[in-house]
Amino acid sequence: MWKQLSVASMCLGVLTLLAFAEQNAKTDVGKPKTATEISKVSLTMLEQESAKGVLSAKKNGVALAIKLKGAAEPERTDLEITWTLTYTGPRSPLIIVQPSLHHTSGATMAILYAVPKGKDFGLPFVVHGPIEMDGFVIDAFGDKIALPKFKGIGTLPPLDRFKMRTRTKDWFVTVAAGKSAHGVLTISASKLKEALLSKYPGQFDPKEPPRLFVDLVFNPIDRGEDFDFDAWVGELNIPINAVPALSKW
Repeated sequence: MWKQLSVASMCLGVLTLLAFAEQNAKTDVGKPKTATEISKVSLTMLEQESAKGVLSAKKNGVALAIKLKGAAEPERTDLEITWTLTYTGPRSPLIIVQPSLHHTSGATMAILYAVPKGKDFGLPFVVHGPIEMDGFVIDAFGDKIALPKFKGIGTLPPLDRFKMRTRTKDWFVTVAAGKSAHGVLTISASKLKEALLSKYPGQFDPKEPPRLFVDLVFNPIDRGEDFDFDAWVGELNIPINAVPALSKW
């Protein structure tokens, strides 16, 4: 149960640190800095890192590889990160929480850097899987879905109220020796647009998508003991890469 709680805690910890930095950063004269001022990341650094072309990471027999593209539809363009998991370790088959920005596993985080037109810096926005908290499922853009209320909650043992209600076996994939698992992480360009315009007012053109870079963090921490699994846990980080230009957002 404590591992279930730590899933949400990991995401909340990162987001809390970012929020704390924004709220407490001060200029030399004590005036609070704007989100733009404290969040700037050098465009030169982003370009240098992305030029390395590192699109995979490997640790303890588990390899994660990605491909990036903008998937166009009639009314929008979404960012798609296609992932592949491969296992070459001695304990076949691999059982692991899959990369997902849909499940509430807390295992996947895409740190996007958006570059305002004509500027020499990028501004970050963290897209994480939804978090289950206080009876709601809350996504990276602040959208909430209410969970059904417990029936007879007054008679439930206290710890039952903190169990992750959206946790399922579907979080996990099994990869046999010599095989791979595949999937796609989709990030809504329209939601990203709304978030960037709100977080960094005056920095982005509402009609023209900015240059984007992405840093993907995959950190499965759930072994799935409740499902009689012994899932792989660890961290795989695919560093900064340029995102193909979006046609619209």
